[in-house]
Amino acid sequence: MPRHGFSGKPDDTKIFIVHLLAALPGPCTRGELQELVMIDDNADYFVYSDALADLIARGLVLEDEEGGLSASERAREHSGLLDADLPAALRRHSAAALVPVRRRILRDAAIGAKLEPSEHGLMARLSWSDRGAPFIDIRMAAGSEEQGRILIESWRKNAEDIYEALLARLLDPGQDPEGR
Repeated sequence: MPRHGFSGKPDDTKIFIVHLLAALPGPCTRGELQELVMIDDNADYFVYSDALADLIARGLVLEDEEGGLSASERAREHSGLLDADLPAALRRHSAAALVPVRRRILRDAAIGAKLEPSEHGLMARLSWSDRGAPFIDIRMAAGSEEQGRILIESWRKNAEDIYEALLARLLDPGQDPEGR
């Protein structure tokens, strides 16, 4: 049964989808959006799925090449007007649910990792920045495309830990790497 005064009807579900996507700083995954929309059984899966397909077809929700979903500029412009149609309790509850998704999106935007060709072979470019200010920007030789993919995947998952370990090692060069 829907909670927070939300009807779960198709039009309300579309408004809720646009509200959620407009509140995010970048694209979210289909799974994240589904979880947000269906929080506390606020919407039926089939109503959600049809609503999302219609919003994509109308160009109000954009899907990038990696499957990320975001609100179009037109949807963002109208989102503020439509938000009033959502129950206040639902807006408050969804705001809390958006926090981990927003954190993930901001982290992903701050972590850069790509494989680039160079005159000496493949280079993994690994970076981490905050609001455009770089913490670290590394170009590292990759022995093969597979090794480059591993470097990139590892960096994306562990950038903060790698940065902290490298910084600690550089600031204390006398430290034995074996901990002795």
